[in-house]
Amino acid sequence: MVSGFAGTALASAGDIGLANSVATADGFRGSVSQAQGAAASPMIAMIITNLRIRPLLFY
Repeated sequence: MVSGFAGTALASAGDIGLANSVATADGFRGSVSQAQGAAASPMIAMIITNLRIRPLLFY
């Protein structure tokens, strides 16, 4: 999952939760991970934005 974020910086946590819900045979666990991903996606977007802006502050 960490390598997934490193490979695709634009991937949101909601997309990863959706992929988990498709990949897992247990639909309930997939839907729970999808809900958690949707809740965490604004935080992930904020972190990615901070990582893009922060190098500009040091130059």
